[in-house]
Amino acid sequence: MRQLLTALVAALLIGCASSGTPYDPAKTTALKRGETTREDVVHLFGQPPTRTQHADGRESYIYTYVHSQVSGKTFIPVYGAFAGGARTHVQILTVNFDHAGKVSDFSSTVSGNTTSMGVSSAVAASEAERYRQIGATSSAPVSASATNAKTAVDVK
Repeated sequence: MRQLLTALVAALLIGCASSGTPYDPAKTTALKRGETTREDVVHLFGQPPTRTQHADGRESYIYTYVHSQVSGKTFIPVYGAFAGGARTHVQILTVNFDHAGKVSDFSSTVSGNTTSMGVSSAVAASEAERYRQIGATSSAPVSASATNAKTAVDVK
């Protein structure tokens, strides 16, 4: 009974946190240098949470989304120290405009990261390194020191 109660409490304590609004990375294909306007960008991605005004008068819109979820295993006494961890998903879109208010360049990054604890982190780190050495993308859990980038676009 005590083990069941511990498992139930652990399941209820699963934590997650998000900041920002996710965007659809596929929509970045609609961004065209010298053509897409600020209004077009707002129509595609919504109002930017961050606007940067550069010294030369140019402007940038920055869309950032971060979601982190702690594994329920983390909260199980003793076991959590060896099997716990968290998953983090990050999206960053930066759109730079020229003086005419049209897209001059942009970058989009979507990445996922799994942080493991104890023995499982050593296994995940060795798996991630093995995949890097052979040039493949890992579908295995990735340690805190490694990131599995799913999409990266940098247009200049």
